[in-house]
Amino acid sequence: MDSRNYIPRSIENYAFDENLTGRHMVFIAGPRQVGKTLLAKNWLKRKGCASLYFNWDEPSTRRAYLTNSRFFESPARSLRIRNPWIVFDEIHKRNHWRDILKGTYDGFGDEFRFLITGSARLDLFRRAGDSLVGRYNLFHMFPLTLSEIVGRTAIPAFWKRMCQKYYFLDLRKRFHVRYLRRLRRHFMGFSGSDHSLNLFSSRTSDSAGNGIRTISA
Repeated sequence: MDSRNYIPRSIENYAFDENLTGRHMVFIAGPRQVGKTLLAKNWLKRKGCASLYFNWDEPSTRRAYLTNSRFFESPARSLRIRNPWIVFDEIHKRNHWRDILKGTYDGFGDEFRFLITGSARLDLFRRAGDSLVGRYNLFHMFPLTLSEIVGRTAIPAFWKRMCQKYYFLDLRKRFHVRYLRRLRRHFMGFSGSDHSLNLFSSRTSDSAGNGIRTISA
């Protein structure tokens, strides 16, 4: 993963704040392709734990668990860092996944930190008698907001290609800095919202002086 192309997400400002979550497991749920895996891998990289990403869709992860239910322990300890973060991605697709997480957290919650990512299905088990009560904090991740995009000082190559494909051409020339700053001030209050973007509206606007397409939230 090229961290230079990573767009920081507003959810990071509170989901990983120990003053809010304590040492509970952090659950991040959201629709497919919203950026959950990218966020998780970027967080591990920042914490020096890039090797502790385990995708339960992969047969190697499932085999490792069947061989040794503590398969993540040795790689985590080998890093020799305090409070290493471990990511379990898509574990909710496995049978008895809540029992797996309960046993894992009860055994290692004082030593390791756990980030669990998956689809909106993660939110379906919140009910009385849930075996994970008091062990996790659940957060929902939404598509990129306008403030997350304009808050960047550099435009990733991916977005440049997409903008060129949809007739934005060179954003840095067409989108004058004063308009970017105006947008940033105007939409900064939406940083915690779930407003998704409609980047490619069929309408055009001449407000920036070059007829760029309208960007709307």
